[in-house]
Amino acid sequence: MFRANYTWAHNIDDSTNELFSSRVNPRRPQDWMNLGQDRGRSVLDITHKWALSWVYELPRLSTDNGFINTLANGWQWSGTYLAQTGQPVSILSGVDSNANDDSAGDRAILNPFGAGNTGTGVNFVCVNAGGATSIAPASASCPGGSASAAGYVAQNSSARYLQAGTGALSNLGRNTFGTPE
Repeated sequence: MFRANYTWAHNIDDSTNELFSSRVNPRRPQDWMNLGQDRGRSVLDITHKWALSWVYELPRLSTDNGFINTLANGWQWSGTYLAQTGQPVSILSGVDSNANDDSAGDRAILNPFGAGNTGTGVNFVCVNAGGATSIAPASASCPGGSASAAGYVAQNSSARYLQAGTGALSNLGRNTFGTPE
């Protein structure tokens, strides 16, 4: 027996992972007041899937010996092979950017001019009382505290994905990155 199956599909939704079993596909929306932001490729969106299965019954041996007859006959060789395209995942910043106290990080920021599949953290842009700006590492923060932080600047300006700091709005959609096949 030999069986081959092929499925071609496309699936769109606004939430798939009900049990939060995956860090790259969080179960909750990024902004519960705007669920339309989360409409995108479903985690179940596997465009191509091939499945092969087989069962081969090995030839029977003719023998008068009952022990050998029992031991050598009735064997089968079977197997299954499955191949599919990659699963879509969300690129996450690992930071609670929207400050909703959720343990899962929010989506990153897309730099359309960035190279390859590279990512980077961000540094603070600080403003002093006189209005002058300076750059402070994210690990140190601004000298005047978070009130003097005016924004963020990428540590690597040629990176494709940037970590979204607190208060930054992501421009990257849900499940926009495909894993390898």
